[in-house]
Amino acid sequence: MSQISNNVVDITVARNTKDDVDKAIQIEKIKRVAFIFAVILTVGFAGYLNNTDKKRPLLNAQIPSTAHLDNGDVEVTIEQQQSGHYLFIGEINRKKVKILVDTGATYVAVPPGIARYLGMPFEEIYYSNTANGKSMSYKSTANQIKVGGIEMFDVQASVATGLEGDVILLGMSFFKNLSLVQENETLKIISRNKQLNVSEFFKTYR
Repeated sequence: MSQISNNVVDITVARNTKDDVDKAIQIEKIKRVAFIFAVILTVGFAGYLNNTDKKRPLLNAQIPSTAHLDNGDVEVTIEQQQSGHYLFIGEINRKKVKILVDTGATYVAVPPGIARYLGMPFEEIYYSNTANGKSMSYKSTANQIKVGGIEMFDVQASVATGLEGDVILLGMSFFKNLSLVQENETLKIISRNKQLNVSEFFKTYR
């Protein structure tokens, strides 16, 4: 009788041990699935944020139109917004950004966060007087700026610590070799063809 009882106990212990092992295996599988699921969610969410951040500068802005004139000039047209500003999608350092025309600004002014996104350098510090008092900026350079079909290289810029948001101010350092014509709630930016043919030369000086 004692031998039978011992056998029953051994079988019960063996069954309990097997059940414990099975439970442990199941728990380990659940942990692995949960871990993989968490990784997928994390990567997916990070990708979403990254894409959202890249798209954010392009919201609520127009794309300028470009005309190539017979005389070789390139003419970019930007429509005026209801606010009276000229806001559009442009390109700086080969990345699309939101740009606001500001002919009162000496340089192209970039918010610090956008400057980092564009890979622009933070160089010598300088201070300027604004309506809100003294503002600190860093001298910088935009390797490339494209507005419609007009493209400029090595444009003087500033990283303005007082600027917030994702809008870049397009100042006179970009426009210095261009012509600006404002008419009928549009702004025309014109890149003049500096090479005149012979007939155009005589027409100019006739």
